[in-house]
Amino acid sequence: MAGKILAFAGSARQGSLTKKLLAFTAAAVRAAGGSVTEIELRSFDLPLYDGDLEREHGLPHGALRLRAFFKAHDALLLGVTEYNGGVSPLMKNAIDWASRPYRDEVNLAAIRGKPVAMVSCSSGALGGSRAQAHLRQSFQVMGCILLPETVTLPYADTAFDAEGAPHDPAIRAFVDIMAARLVALVDRLAP
Repeated sequence: MAGKILAFAGSARQGSLTKKLLAFTAAAVRAAGGSVTEIELRSFDLPLYDGDLEREHGLPHGALRLRAFFKAHDALLLGVTEYNGGVSPLMKNAIDWASRPYRDEVNLAAIRGKPVAMVSCSSGALGGSRAQAHLRQSFQVMGCILLPETVTLPYADTAFDAEGAPHDPAIRAFVDIMAARLVALVDRLAP
């Protein structure tokens, strides 16, 4: 049975280039035999992470819902949006809430040990690679398994065709390689 992969982007904007690249990648993962659930982070209505709020009221409803998605999936496929050279607040905040302990579970129970694959793009020359570097550090601290193959797509404002696929055949091929490696890793690790 194929492992389950949770996919989400760090952008809330309609027409986001990161969402476009993530959708293309999710289709490639499905074509490689993976089972992908795509979610929109904005639908979880998460407040900014606040330890006082958590201590006084527990995890907010949106955080519990998001955490349940993390727990129900074997891996993460992330569309990493870069803001000013770093990770978007939406993505970082969601990961911070989802990683919190709940009831008798230990910290990081919903995320530790999960494979993580990342794709990113930007209108500049670096394709979101700086935000990926920031997230890699966080995921290493959380004990995740980082897929070494990542996709960065520079000049993304002109990089897609009318169907939402990257024009560059090398990028499309690398997405397929990453998708196959993610599916193989998830299937190897899934219970």
